[in-house]
Amino acid sequence: RGAARQVPLTLDSGLQFDTNGDGVVSGDELNAQGLYTTAAVTSYIAANPSKLISSPRLSYAFDASASLPLQLPPYSTPTVVINAPVVIDDCTASMLLDAQASTGADGRRFAETWTLVNPPAGATTKAVQVLTRMLAANYVAGPSTQVTHAPLTRMLYFSNTNGSSCCTDAGSDACSLTQAACPLTLQMSQLRPAGSSSAKYTFQLTVQNWGGKTASGVVTVELRDSATPRLTVVGGPARSESVGQAMAVIGQLQASSCAKTFVVTAAWVAACDSPLVQAAWNNATIDKANLKLALPAYTLPPSPAGLPVVCLLTLTVRQNGYTDGGVPLPVAVVAYNVSLALVPAVPVAVIDQGNFLASADLPLVLSATGSRDPDVRASAAASLWYCWSCAAPACANWSWPATGPSVSVPAALLQPSTTYPIQLVVIKNYSAVPQPMVGGACPGGGSWLSSNTSVTVTTAVAGLEPPLPPLR
Repeated sequence: RGAARQVPLTLDSGLQFDTNGDGVVSGDELNAQGLYTTAAVTSYIAANPSKLISSPRLSYAFDASASLPLQLPPYSTPTVVINAPVVIDDCTASMLLDAQASTGADGRRFAETWTLVNPPAGATTKAVQVLTRMLAANYVAGPSTQVTHAPLTRMLYFSNTNGSSCCTDAGSDACSLTQAACPLTLQMSQLRPAGSSSAKYTFQLTVQNWGGKTASGVVTVELRDSATPRLTVVGGPARSESVGQAMAVIGQLQASSCAKTFVVTAAWVAACDSPLVQAAWNNATIDKANLKLALPAYTLPPSPAGLPVVCLLTLTVRQNGYTDGGVPLPVAVVAYNVSLALVPAVPVAVIDQGNFLASADLPLVLSATGSRDPDVRASAAASLWYCWSCAAPACANWSWPATGPSVSVPAALLQPSTTYPIQLVVIKNYSAVPQPMVGGACPGGGSWLSSNTSVTVTTAVAGLEPPLPPLR
């Protein structure tokens, strides 16, 4: 993942490092005794300059210093993904901001900071202060009720009674936030500017991993005064998939408690940046009128250019609600967008015969029919380009590299008792034109997705018939 970084590794003194007496100081032996620098260790290293420190993951030689460079992969760059309902209404009691799908923590917990950004024009200072307090690591949600957030989450509680029970005018800027018995919650209506039926709040999460790399993400939630269902999608608003795998995008809906009875309908639409993929979506015989969108493997084709295709999936939900008396409520429409990246899969290179002993009196036949492109059905037309090479001097008269899923070397070009290292490069072929060989060698793929594999073929002694190669 880029250039390695170095951190100093120091050792302790007065210790018998080679505890098992095998002549090698292992990482486990050092870890069992501590890691500090002293003169005794320096003397030990100076007297044993050829000793090797080894472990299952590391291997490096001592020099006469008590400090050693430890090569580690670079720190990851975090990616922040926040999942939250796109709309909530006046009957909402709580709202979860969930960023647990974020990545790049490098095995340790993120340092996280939640903030409220771009509050709506006309929002009271009280509303902004209360929401900001709720985004802290913990806050008071009611008498004797302390809320402590789980990592990468924020649960915001709202109330229809707390505002009047602790302050005569909970929506006023003059209402005290420091009263001991005053919960840090507000009625939903107090979060909208006066006279407004809707308001949007944007929440931001900034994370830092233990390597110091940071990233931020935002999510916007709309607050409505009319009965509106709460809609989220499992996994949040962004994901990457491969067309050769079955995938499901699942909407989660909680009908508004402001409506006593209701009827909900759902519909999925897609806007893809590839006409080929868009046409496949339009013609796909899948259920697009369900909260769960299921796409069987190969429903959508891979990009003909070998680049990721992005489809913006939109789940739209309509709620027809009714009061206790059967009076219709305004129709509520909520839409949730999911950015779906269809990422090309790397091909799989397979030499069918594996390592084997061949006869020097018969043609050498090699095949790669087991190779596959995960983005294409096995029964579909060939989508791979094959390049065979052999770097040994004994292969110089073969006129290789060779192309094709199968190759053959005449017996006249084989030498007995000789080892031939065979390498195969498999490249996704996105056009009808075979990929060019560079300087008489197989290309590495460049911008084309590729993979390679190798086998060793050894020819038998002249006159000796070798066993058949293993079946695969």
